[in-house]
Amino acid sequence: MIEKEEIFQDIDINEGDLKALKLDGMLVLPNKLKKNTIEEIKKQLKNFNKITFNDQIGSIIISENQWIDNLGLCSSTSIQVILNPSLLELADAYFGEKAVLGSCRYQKKIKTHGPLPPHSDKGPGLVVFIFLNQIDEITGSTRFIKGSHLGGIKDKLTKFKHMDTDYVDPAAFNFEYSSFAVSGGPGTILIFNQKIIHDLPKISKTGREIIWATFYPQSKAYLSDDHIFSRNILAQLSESQRSRILFDGVAKGVPFMKIGGNLSVSDTYNISNFKRLYYVTSFCIFLIVEKFRALTGI
Repeated sequence: MIEKEEIFQDIDINEGDLKALKLDGMLVLPNKLKKNTIEEIKKQLKNFNKITFNDQIGSIIISENQWIDNLGLCSSTSIQVILNPSLLELADAYFGEKAVLGSCRYQKKIKTHGPLPPHSDKGPGLVVFIFLNQIDEITGSTRFIKGSHLGGIKDKLTKFKHMDTDYVDPAAFNFEYSSFAVSGGPGTILIFNQKIIHDLPKISKTGREIIWATFYPQSKAYLSDDHIFSRNILAQLSESQRSRILFDGVAKGVPFMKIGGNLSVSDTYNISNFKRLYYVTSFCIFLIVEKFRALTGI
């Protein structure tokens, strides 16, 4: 197991970073994790990263993405990275109150797909992406309109809404010229306000891997997703770190526990067993087609 102080290259976050995050709505910290930290995370995820019938506790496939919802069961290093004091201090200063962990999951792009339209996630939180491999315009560089989290977009919204997402008229922003696309190597940290307008161009190559976490101000802790933590991983956290995820204290005498009152990814999307089987089957067909193309050159 990697010692906590060995996780980061250099994650000093200054007042300028906080000011930029507040003004732009996003902040990029390039290549902050050490190579052995990325390797340790991937090693811990290995047993949960197998493609099987969709298992909500382990790996689940939704459309073009594979998710591991409960990193608190399998990746102590991921949890230590997200609950690093520097990131927590930044979130506290941004909210003006104590930040709590709203979610922490793994995402991998397992199928190529078309563009994700411009949208705002609307929530009051901060999203943190930890890049586990090289991410660029081919594998999926998220693009942002800096400053759009500050408001003034109501007249630019489309009628289509999906859960907590507002979609924006693409004609309202020229993403090709006015957006900021985030690329970076393994260990890059991307932080952004949920309200910022962003899109994702066409994914031409599979394999993008990220740790995807959300922080909320403690006053909005009820928005936190359900998450299962092993007691062993909880024991590795400091009292201060545990206070960011266990809002009502630790339940004693149980092997694992759920926190948060919000629904998990699977519950939120109301995915039936049939649809889970469809997602896995379509992914397997996709792999066969891709292998055939590689062999034949078609």
